[in-house]
Amino acid sequence: MAERKDVFAMNESAPGSMGALTWWELRGHTTISSLAAAWELEGFAPEELMCEAPSTERALARATQHAMRERQIRRPLGRRGAWEVIDEEVVGDGDDQTLEHSALVRASVERFGGKASGAKSVRVTVANDSEEAAAMKECILELLSRYEQQLVQRDLSDWLLRLLSSPRFRALHLRQKGGFYFVPEDRVAAWEGVAKVVEVVGCGVVWTMPAARAERAVAAILAAVRLESERAFAEMEDYLIGDVSTRGLNSVERRLHEAREKLRVYANLLGSELPELTTRAAEVEGALAAAKLLEEEGDV
Repeated sequence: MAERKDVFAMNESAPGSMGALTWWELRGHTTISSLAAAWELEGFAPEELMCEAPSTERALARATQHAMRERQIRRPLGRRGAWEVIDEEVVGDGDDQTLEHSALVRASVERFGGKASGAKSVRVTVANDSEEAAAMKECILELLSRYEQQLVQRDLSDWLLRLLSSPRFRALHLRQKGGFYFVPEDRVAAWEGVAKVVEVVGCGVVWTMPAARAERAVAAILAAVRLESERAFAEMEDYLIGDVSTRGLNSVERRLHEAREKLRVYANLLGSELPELTTRAAEVEGALAAAKLLEEEGDV
């Protein structure tokens, strides 16, 4: 038996597993279409993917970053999704050397049709009439077409975390800084399907290891349940004492329901009633009901 951070792992054949530890090593990149195809091939429904192509802003940020060469820098402009690429040159001799900067291109995400439409386009303009500026513009546009569909390691890691945190898997973070997670026993088979998807698209390995029902393992998972639940309840309460909206209250109600369901799953799994967290959930429910009443009175 191997031990790590108060969580015990055991051989596949050993009885008494209450779930699995999981972590991953990612490399390379894939496209959203390749990921979606592998996802469906593994038997998952398309609407369960929880992954989209990178936003236009993120794709343009990557395109401008990777289009730069040595002694070129990128600076954000005054609004989100807008950058300027600047050429830097050393001028002068000896002790009189200094740096001169000149803009090459400006790239930005333009929105049109109002927020409701979500329509966007990319504008890339040269800041001077040099061949270098024209070449960089073409390079940015070429890279943009690639990065709009490409998922890199950060995208894939964010996707895996979204899946783990969703009601589908109800996993727990075993370390505050991430890295190792616990998946309940009844969700392990589906998670191993996710691991196969990652391997099929050639972007790394998602490891799983059965976790034994040992005293210290149960204590570690209980600690993770308490930490996650307390943070979630505190966030909900912080929102409810401030300015609220119908949309925000609905979000709190959904989060509270999901938190209670997760508590129920882990109480059954670990054989603990978690009374203090049940009480906290009831307190948040009361605060939510009061906030809803005040919101309704304000609308009258």
